Amino acid sequence: MNGLRNKISLLFFVSVFLVCCAPVVIKPTMEDIDIAKKKWNDVSFDQLNMGYSLYVAKCGSCHYLYKPTNSS
Repeated sequence: MNGLRNKISLLFFVSVFLVCCAPVVIKPTMEDIDIAKKKWNDVSFDQLNMGYSLYVAKCGSCHYLYKPTNSS
């Protein structure tokens, strides 16, 4: 019984660690349009969402995702 309890405890702590360390990148909002338009005049909300989806799908599966404020 003690071995099972240890396995469950380990599984719990590993799960909590993975959830807490998962990168969180906030989806674009309508407020982000004004910020993006300072750099790209004709950007649309759909383009921001498409970029977000590509970034998470292509980059997030291999490494940490950086927040846009860290690199712009």
